[in-house]
Parts: sequence; C-alpha cells; structure tokens
Amino acid sequence: MTASEHRHDMPPFRASPTFARFSATKTEPDEQFAKWTVHAHQANVHLANAYPTKYLVEQTGEWRGKTAAIRGLGLSVFDVIRALTTAQGGCFHSHGYSASGREPRKIIPFSLDGKPPFPKPETESIDALFDLLPYEFEAFSDALDRAVDTDPKTAAKLITAALVPAVDRVMRRLETPANTRDIIEWLETEWASPGSQETESSLETLILGIGFADGSRMPTLGYAIGQIWRKLQDRFRSGFNLAEVEVDTAVAIANFDDGIKRYSYGPPVSSAREMLTLVNAGILDLSFATDPKIELTDAGWKLNTDGKIASASVMINAVLPSSDLLKIVDVLVCDLISQQLLRPVSEGFGAKTAAVGRLVDGQGEPLVGLCFLGRLALGSVVAVDSLDNCFGEDASRWATGVLNRLGFLDDATD
Repeated sequence: MTASEHRHDMPPFRASPTFARFSATKTEPDEQFAKWTVHAHQANVHLANAYPTKYLVEQTGEWRGKTAAIRGLGLSVFDVIRALTTAQGGCFHSHGYSASGREPRKIIPFSLDGKPPFPKPETESIDALFDLLPYEFEAFSDALDRAVDTDPKTAAKLITAALVPAVDRVMRRLETPANTRDIIEWLETEWASPGSQETESSLETLILGIGFADGSRMPTLGYAIGQIWRKLQDRFRSGFNLAEVEVDTAVAIANFDDGIKRYSYGPPVSSAREMLTLVNAGILDLSFATDPKIELTDAGWKLNTDGKIASASVMINAVLPSSDLLKIVDVLVCDLISQQLLRPVSEGFGAKTAAVGRLVDGQGEPLVGLCFLGRLALGSVVAVDSLDNCFGEDASRWATGVLNRLGFLDDATD
C-alpha cells in the first residue's frame, strides 16, 4: 500500500490531483520468474500468481488431474492450497480430506529453505505461557530506544541482553530450561544469519510446529523466542518506526525481525493441520520442498531432489514481490526516483521516509507534499506485511499529518 500527497506549492513532479493513490505497484520479476514467464508462453503451460486468489480459484478447475507446483512456503502458500482444494469443493473432516475431483492430482510446494512457518499457539492458555512480565517489557522498551540510536553491533547486544532474562524465565516455566549461554548463542546466530537455525526436514518442521502450537510438544528455544518476539511487536514497531535510525542499524534490525517471522508471523494451527492432512492424503508432496533443481521442459517444469523426479504442468508463484525500491517498474515510482524525490534506505530496501510517511531528501529533510507508506518503505518501517502496517499507527500518523498540512487540525506538528 502506497500513497502520495500533493499540494500546489510543492516542487514540480507533474501531479494534478489533490491525492494520488497507487496500491498495485509493478515489480520487476526476478530472473527465474522472468524466464518461466517466457517458457510458459512458448510451451503453452500454466503459470499463475497466488493473488488475486479469485483468479486462481477460477483457473484451478482446468488443472484437475495435473501436478501443480507452488513456488514459496510462506503464509501465502496456505491461501494457494485452499484455492486448489476447499475452494474447489473439497472438504476437511475428522478423518482426513474428501476431494471433489476438481483439485490438481498432486500439489508440490517448495522454497529455498523448505521450511513452512511455525503456527501460533492454539489456545489462550498456551499463548499466555509466553507473556512477558511488566519489568521485562520495560527492559525491552528501554533497550530498543537505545538500540535504534546506535550502531548495528551495539543494537544487537542491547536487544539480546533485554530478551535473555525473559526467555530464561519462560523456558524454566515450561520446564525445558536453557542456560544463558545457549540463549545468547541462539540470538547471536539469529542476528548473524537470520532464519538459518532449523535443520529438520519440511515434514518434520510441520509436525513439530503443530506440536508446539497445541501443547503436545515442549517448545524449542527458537519457538519460545519467536512467541516472545510476537508479543513485543507493537512496542517494536512504534519504537523503530518513530525513530531516525542509522542505515546499517535499520538494516540489521529489520533483517533480524524478518528472520524471526517464521515463528512470530505463523498461521493458525488449523492451517498447519490442513497441510499435514493433505500430505497424509497423498495430495500434497513436501519431498521437493527444499530448493529443488528445476529444469524447463516441453511439458512444464521438472523438479529434482537427490535423484527423485517430479514433473509439473502448472506453476504457481506464491512469493510476494520484493520490497526493493529499485526493482519497481511502476511509471510513477520510477519517475519519482529519476527526479531524486524517492531514494532507498539501503540496497534491497524500500524508501527513506520520516515517521509520518513523508519522503526524505538526500540531506535528511522531509519533502513538501509527498508521502509513501507500506511495503515499499521497508527499512524506514518494519513489519510491513502486517495488518497493523495497513491500519495501525503508521497510517494514522500519515493521515493526521495530511489533515495538519491541509489546516483541518490545530495542532499541526509536521
């Protein structure tokens, strides 16, 4: 979601309406997907995007009896799986899954790491096990406020030090204590290489996640840290998004948060159970989930994992477009970049903005009359794929700033 605001006294960039809004910015496809697009046209095979899902639902009826591969194992994969199954008339029940006959014969999801996200705790009582005590919350708040005003290494140490006591107490309460050194090492590894610490297979990860979420298995250190981090999200977003964060520090913190999303942004456990049910029914195949070798063929795509082969005539892209500002090919965004009115926080990140969404020039000054919100401001803000980012404080601050500058509010602060 992005928005730009215009006034008659702003530097010229040839915009006439009072407000211009654009929400479906076009992104340059990555090399693999660009090649697949050409291939799908030449070989007359099916290549589709996960969204809008209604179009996917409409096309699926043409794919009955075929093998459909899904590129991506994040949250979007659950939407795709439903579009291919229950939206086609299939039904989950206590004994498994009853197919309608309109589904693809086989569904094969895959990603670079092959790990489905861990589901959130199933019940309030399980979720409450990860609640922070008031003094732990305050310690994190203080550490975050200092972290966003320092260098990356110091920021990591401050946030890590604030998390360790809370994690230690939670693990003891769960009767699976971890010594302080283990907790520190887990967090240090996460800072250095976000999202790299799980070694289980895709199916094992799915089963373990369900067990952690429903309480039938004791959570790992990573799962506990992820749930604690989830409960700190509101404070984390407000502390980061309102601050003027040095570029390297912003990148480090944003990457740390993004890595822990495999725990903190998980699906409901019901979605994970549906995935496991489809595996058990022989419809969903996770054996190619971890970075398979992919060959283009006349019939579509051939996936190869350790000599095991599968052919798919349908490929669905469930990977969200990059938040890299310089990958955007939307005419308006490109025009703003060419006029140096829009610049990225850092390579691979979104636009540099102030806390109220106003774009910032090369000297760090907010530009008059031009605002930018959402995924394409990653690095200036965090948690850009959350509902809070669409409807929460970031949007409210921007709206208040608009009203201030239009003279509708008396306490203009921007």
